[in-house]
Amino acid sequence: MPGSASLPTALRSFRSAFFWTSCRLAFKLPVHRNYTGCGEATGSGESDTDMHFLETGFARMRRFAFDNHLDIHDRMGPEWSRRLFFLDFLVFPLAILLCLAVVTDNEANASYLVLALLFAVGYASWTLTEYLMHRFVFHHFPVFTAMHLAHHKKPHELIGTPTIVTLAAFVVLVFWPAFEFSGLEQASALSAGMMCGYLAYVGVHYIVHNVGSGGLPWMKRLIRLHAVHHHDIHHNFGVTTDIWDRLFGTLARR
Repeated sequence: MPGSASLPTALRSFRSAFFWTSCRLAFKLPVHRNYTGCGEATGSGESDTDMHFLETGFARMRRFAFDNHLDIHDRMGPEWSRRLFFLDFLVFPLAILLCLAVVTDNEANASYLVLALLFAVGYASWTLTEYLMHRFVFHHFPVFTAMHLAHHKKPHELIGTPTIVTLAAFVVLVFWPAFEFSGLEQASALSAGMMCGYLAYVGVHYIVHNVGSGGLPWMKRLIRLHAVHHHDIHHNFGVTTDIWDRLFGTLARR
């Protein structure tokens, strides 16, 4: 059929225009930055890694969201940015304590050994979630990629996922399914473990960029591995541990 070969191209063009226009309408903010890459130590924000983020409709949406995420961050000012960033360290300890209170109350008389194992499974599960989120969501899913690229551009700025979004994700994706499947105490133990893992991730990531190792060898190693990631986005996705990078072949030590 004449012209049928151009149909996929036309569909791609339509998709590109749809996402680009939708993103502009969603943000309603001017774009005035030029994205050049993601780096850390040089302070220039540039990297030798070509991420090819400007080749598709999704990529243009990522770029637009990236530019405007920095705009929003700058307009809020450093003090509000700091308050919102450290909100995790207020909200999640309270959520963890609430879950642990449910576990210790144990009205259903669940096995404490099982609950302890669920807590450990939750913590370990977070380390895998951390790896998968960083590798496949933060570097490929448009909205999260925009925020993450803003972090790569300004690694010492306090840029992160809003606490309400993260907490809602834990409730909807972890606590509620576990509650429906096994019960309140089991869901609380699993959720407490995962949230402890998340809190460790946020804390370690902050230390890596803003505090330093304090002479601790294991922290020096984490800082070195994460610095490699900021210059090579295809490696070292783990922040609190490198075990999953080892297992999936994405560890780089240079």
